[in-house]
Amino acid sequence: MYVTVVWHATTEDAARRDEISHAVDMAYGDLPRAKITTRTHVLRPSTTQQLSTLVANLDGIEQVHTTMFTYAIFLHTDRDAYHCSDPFDVSAARAVTRTDPF
Repeated sequence: MYVTVVWHATTEDAARRDEISHAVDMAYGDLPRAKITTRTHVLRPSTTQQLSTLVANLDGIEQVHTTMFTYAIFLHTDRDAYHCSDPFDVSAARAVTRTDPF
């Protein structure tokens, strides 16, 4: 299984955006990951516990930053094709997962 995490920070304060970005990076822990765009990452949890921890960590960020932070997680199986729409770059996602397989 792999997951795509998309998040957004709605603040004009650069320091606050950096703080949120750092919190998201910490929420990923040691999960293998590939960056698709600045706020879109593909991660590879290998257990349901890792997935639960990821969700709990992102929920924690949402609780701290309330209306400034939102996220979505999309779950995929190993054989799923990668499909998405703008602003995400499907060919870049395929290239990343091909050259840096989980």
